[in-house]
Amino acid sequence: MSSTAPAPTAVKENFNIKSLSRVTTAIANLVRANKFIKEFKLDEGSIIFYDSPKGYQSYEDHKALTREEVIDFMEIAANGKYDPAKRLHEHGHYDESVDCHDRRLRCNFFRQQGKISASIRCLPKEPPAYDSLGASENLKRMVERSSGGLVLITGQIGQGKSTTIASLIEHLNVERGGHILTLEDPIEYIFTPKKARISQRSVGPYGDVKSFHEGLLAAKRQNATVLLIGELRDAETVKIALQAAEAGALVFASTHSQSIQDTVDTLLSYFTAEERPHILKSLARTLNAISCQQLLPTKHEDAFVLAYEYLAQSPALKKALSDGAYNNANMALEVGRQMQTEGTQDGTMRLNTCLHNLVKHDIITVRTAMLRSYDKEQLAQRIGPAADHYL
Repeated sequence: MSSTAPAPTAVKENFNIKSLSRVTTAIANLVRANKFIKEFKLDEGSIIFYDSPKGYQSYEDHKALTREEVIDFMEIAANGKYDPAKRLHEHGHYDESVDCHDRRLRCNFFRQQGKISASIRCLPKEPPAYDSLGASENLKRMVERSSGGLVLITGQIGQGKSTTIASLIEHLNVERGGHILTLEDPIEYIFTPKKARISQRSVGPYGDVKSFHEGLLAAKRQNATVLLIGELRDAETVKIALQAAEAGALVFASTHSQSIQDTVDTLLSYFTAEERPHILKSLARTLNAISCQQLLPTKHEDAFVLAYEYLAQSPALKKALSDGAYNNANMALEVGRQMQTEGTQDGTMRLNTCLHNLVKHDIITVRTAMLRSYDKEQLAQRIGPAADHYL
């Protein structure tokens, strides 16, 4: 990819800095030229890479980064709040966010083989309109009519979960009042209060609150009506999220899982066999919906498009969760049974249906659809002979 680098003053304004570096110039150049860049990779001793709909590509100057250049970018992200080299030495890795042009960069700095690296996720600075995402309209309608409960937006790393959640929260911010509280490490999207009061707390040793556990306990006293937790990453966070949902908050959270079934299994994996029946009963009482999503390159590799599967709570699913006789096979059967009713009023949709629709409308290739499906044989039956090569 080739483009003219922005003028030095523009780069400074993009990052709100007083001096330039090769890293800031490269990132500013790329985010201005390509709004579909998902991620940057910085590795001491290696060239700069970025992820776009065409896959990973190298920055045009092809020069290896020095340690000083990576540290310089760490200092820009720290913005005087702490000594980044000391923080990296103490913890081995840490997260930070920094604004660039019309993007917000979520940075994870870490050590590997004695060198310094960074994985930098690229997000819009402001939440996009939900209707522009291509996500489930039924999910938005469910959120609009929910005063409490748990909404899970799931998917593997880099699949747009944060953007979907932020767009839903911004929709609530515009449409109704209340107190929206976010707990994030680091803070990603910045919300401006409209009809709702907004509180955003960064989690970590240099943040507003030391841990998600501490922040979630405090959220009960802060009268949050909408609560964003980010990732459900351990048993303690799952328990408190469920407690907040049972107490009446509308809780948004994510997990790294590739299907509806995998989402339930991921949550339960944090608990012992003795604890799981209680967690399942709590899920039965609080779960509103699960939407599992992927970002796919379009046919011409010039943009990303969202594919998803969506499952709303139902009496049958609630019974399967609350019976206490959970096992993977039984739950998969019930999820599968409910998914067979896709297209009904609750908007349930299987991933393969979404993938097939994208292929049918010539938005993605058959190859992309088959690579991303977790039930390739069923999808191949829908697509026909063109899919046989990928089985």
